[in-house]
Amino acid sequence: MAALSKNISRALRDGRSSTAGVQAGATVRQGSLLEVDGSGHVAPATRGANKIYIGVAERPATGTSTAGETRVPYGRGPVYHFDFGGTADNDTVGRTVYVLDDNTVTDVAAGASKLGVIADVDDDGVWVDITRVAA
Repeated sequence: MAALSKNISRALRDGRSSTAGVQAGATVRQGSLLEVDGSGHVAPATRGANKIYIGVAERPATGTSTAGETRVPYGRGPVYHFDFGGTADNDTVGRTVYVLDDNTVTDVAAGASKLGVIADVDDDGVWVDITRVAA
């Protein structure tokens, strides 16, 4: 490719939404946190080490017998509300959270993968900035 020699209109995406192919046979519910497998297909998030979470499903989808044939739109935040597996208060803000399941996060790292950072707390759970993963 060469450097520009004239003005152009560059394509732009907001980077906060996309679509992904669903794993064969997986049932994705609207609002599910999604994990991606080694083939790039998604399913509802589960707890485990070295998982990659890509966002929150914007609608339900059910994978067919062929992985990737069904696509699901998902968002990447920046901030989503999740149930919290533990006790959350204002001192919890800023902590890294880890995934328990597709609807629940915790601040306990053992056997889990990072999702993001708690941005706020309310009576129903925590607001998680999934665009930030503290080191």
